[in-house]
Amino acid sequence: MSDGAKLFSKEILIPTYRNFVPFLVCPVLTFFIALLLWFLYPFHSSEGLFVCGVLFYLANSGANVYGVMVAGWSSNSKYALLGAMRAIAQSISYEVSMALVLLGCVFMAGSIHLQLVKL
Repeated sequence: MSDGAKLFSKEILIPTYRNFVPFLVCPVLTFFIALLLWFLYPFHSSEGLFVCGVLFYLANSGANVYGVMVAGWSSNSKYALLGAMRAIAQSISYEVSMALVLLGCVFMAGSIHLQLVKL
């Protein structure tokens, strides 16, 4: 609780030589892309919204890279761009191992429907 209050009380730093719209829109865009994963959760019925839930999960987790890339580029700072490229490389390397693990689960279950994959 105190960490959240401390985070919101900190100063907001906005670089002077930035591309205004992409710099401010990218964090919101990345957040909403991450919220799309809630479509996989079955709320009221036993069936989810997607037949290919595992593929949607992998595609959605890979789409968050674009928000980080545009945010690093739009700040017009070489260090922010290098940090964004490092974060993208880390994210892609984690996604490859996660995709291989999910591929093993899909082969064991025999389906890419997320509700049929029971671990």
